[in-house]
Amino acid sequence: MQDKNNINIEKAVLSSIFFDYENIYIAKEYLVPKDFYFPAHQKIYEAMLKLHSEDMPIDEDFIRKNIKDLNDNIFLEILSANPITNIKAYVKDIKDSSIKRELISLATTIKKVSIEDDVNASQAVATVEDELYKITDTTKTYKSRNISQIVESFKQKHKLAGTQEGLGRFIKIGITNFDNKFKGFEPGSYVIIGARPSMGKTSLALQIALTNIKRQKGVIVDSLEMSAEDLIMRMVAQESQEDITDLLSGLVKDFDSFQKTLNYFSSNQYLHIDDKVLTFNQLKSKFLKIKRARDKTGLPTNVWIIDHIGYVKTNWKFKRHEELSIGSKMLKELAKELGITIIVLSQLNRTVTDRKGLAKNKPQMSDLKDSGSLEEDADYIVFPHRDSYYESKEKNIIENPVNDAIIIVDKNRNGPCGVIKTQYKGPTTTFGSFPIIEYAHKEQKDREYQEPLNADIPEILM
Repeated sequence: MQDKNNINIEKAVLSSIFFDYENIYIAKEYLVPKDFYFPAHQKIYEAMLKLHSEDMPIDEDFIRKNIKDLNDNIFLEILSANPITNIKAYVKDIKDSSIKRELISLATTIKKVSIEDDVNASQAVATVEDELYKITDTTKTYKSRNISQIVESFKQKHKLAGTQEGLGRFIKIGITNFDNKFKGFEPGSYVIIGARPSMGKTSLALQIALTNIKRQKGVIVDSLEMSAEDLIMRMVAQESQEDITDLLSGLVKDFDSFQKTLNYFSSNQYLHIDDKVLTFNQLKSKFLKIKRARDKTGLPTNVWIIDHIGYVKTNWKFKRHEELSIGSKMLKELAKELGITIIVLSQLNRTVTDRKGLAKNKPQMSDLKDSGSLEEDADYIVFPHRDSYYESKEKNIIENPVNDAIIIVDKNRNGPCGVIKTQYKGPTTTFGSFPIIEYAHKEQKDREYQEPLNADIPEILM
């Protein structure tokens, strides 16, 4: 009886769209084709949406042209159904029934992952949460636009591009030369930061986080390698310019500044850090749960940092490179869908350490570890690099506190690639500009370094 009632309501809604074109605007706000119970109604509604996106009439002739195997009896029943003047309540009823059907399907999924599948409890919960999000996500209504709408959207984006509001949309990395040259990362971008161990990829990622929470951008960090406390220690070092070795020993140079920094992070609503090692699906499920909670309180979610991809748990169903490929494409799709910047850190293969000649030890995209999908999927690929690290290894000496460094942009989907020259201050794990103070007296000949300045040293472009 319920199914028959649903079909009658669906007929009435489709009939109303035929008789009043404006009703398509109400229907498409809530409904996608699969929300209709009857398969023939799904086809007809899908054809209606296609005609609407092309600015074509929604009538019998055009519907017939778009559906090759249209059942005449079903179509005539829709045309003969009594149209309704206010379809919103009926549209919502169709949506409500659709969600209930999906919940019934989810119940089957719960039984399957709980009893039939050989998966652990945490994987089962992650699967259920992911499916539930798909059901409750109301943003996936039909969004096909005609070309004039797309051009108009671009015009508005272009108009805002040079304004303070438009420039503010970029995710900055906190290095002046880089942000001036590349503007930062576009919302919706999938960014890979790759480097060999100890080269500074986590330092750069945390500098991005620190820079953007100061701009009131919401940043979520999943630290799979280090504990959350270690990450906070590094961010405190960057913000207060305290040496990490001192912090590890319980010492500080400026207690007031240190305490102020701790208070700043303690009360900061824009930063969220987790340090649990999970699978890709579990990470996505957890991230979406956090994002939904933040949405309810009005807090933005602009950046998701994963450090690093090599520590993501592997699902037993796939080989490692297959898992990374699937996970990478999932993150790419999620960044585009939600309009957030997802930054993933990755180790590089050892081949980079064997590279000779002009490109000695310089990283390149093919060095990304385990999966070619990272290279293919990324909108930006960024490599922090410093020659001093390799020189100190060759000569068996300790690196100076501050050394020249470069940030290599090896892939930029919508702009130039190149190299930005900067410096890296090891004791505080900070990229920036650190001018040297030279002392005239012999006993003060050791170099000391000032706080970072706003301007970086000149850039070098490839």
